[in-house]
Amino acid sequence: MRQPHPGASAKIPLIIRYAVLAVFVVGALFPLYWVFVSSIKPNADVFKTPPVWTFSPTLGNYRQILGMTNSSAGGTDFVRYAVNSTIIAVGTAIPSLLLGTLAAYGITRCRVRWGGRYLTAVLVGRLVPPAALLVPLFVLFTTFHLIDTQLAVIITLMCFALPFVVWMMSGFFSELPPELDEAALVDGCSRLGALFRVILPISAAGLVVTGLFVFLGGWNEFLIPLVLTENNAQPIAVAIQSYVAGFNVQWGPLFAASALAFLPVIIVGALAQRYLTRGFTSGAVKG
Repeated sequence: MRQPHPGASAKIPLIIRYAVLAVFVVGALFPLYWVFVSSIKPNADVFKTPPVWTFSPTLGNYRQILGMTNSSAGGTDFVRYAVNSTIIAVGTAIPSLLLGTLAAYGITRCRVRWGGRYLTAVLVGRLVPPAALLVPLFVLFTTFHLIDTQLAVIITLMCFALPFVVWMMSGFFSELPPELDEAALVDGCSRLGALFRVILPISAAGLVVTGLFVFLGGWNEFLIPLVLTENNAQPIAVAIQSYVAGFNVQWGPLFAASALAFLPVIIVGALAQRYLTRGFTSGAVKG
């Protein structure tokens, strides 16, 4: 009787793991696929039952939201909304990374007393729900005439992004030996020189991962811009709801706008991919 190959049984668990992983990947990507496919379908085919899998693709929905047609639906403001989203996301990420990184470096390297408790106190600020602060923030920004500006949204988002940056970067800095800073100081660097010339290049993966999370948070935020903006500073996440008016939903433009909204997220993630693996597997905060 022929005996099975000894390595065959060892491959079965590996095959099962890959099969389960494939199911999760398909489940995660299928909604994105469906949004894109629906955005290039003729409107009459979007909700047909059973679903229409073969059709003649059209870019009419994209032309409509980008203002390339004479249709009044959707409008030509989508580009302005995209610019607002970019300003808000980048304007939140860069200052939050700069200030949060300096604070994290000070806590982990300057022998701050009760440094661990400082980190815990910083994290408490992250636990406050944004909805609880929106009313006082709305009154404050109204007093300073900042309602419907990108600055109001950026300031508010930074209040929640800074604790996250401090907590994340503290974990990455804690993994690096203090001898690196001491060697830089011996070579004539200041504390900031040691940070920018030695520590940050080594922690590039953590910096990119943290910045990516803050950028995505600013890009996808809905509640805060909904309350603090009206028209001029609206980002894509809020403006997309303009395609839903009661029972009249413009499904084609809605799907097209959604597809364009997650496209920058995919591009940024792809460009930062080589840093993500290193960033996700390091940075545990030491007690």
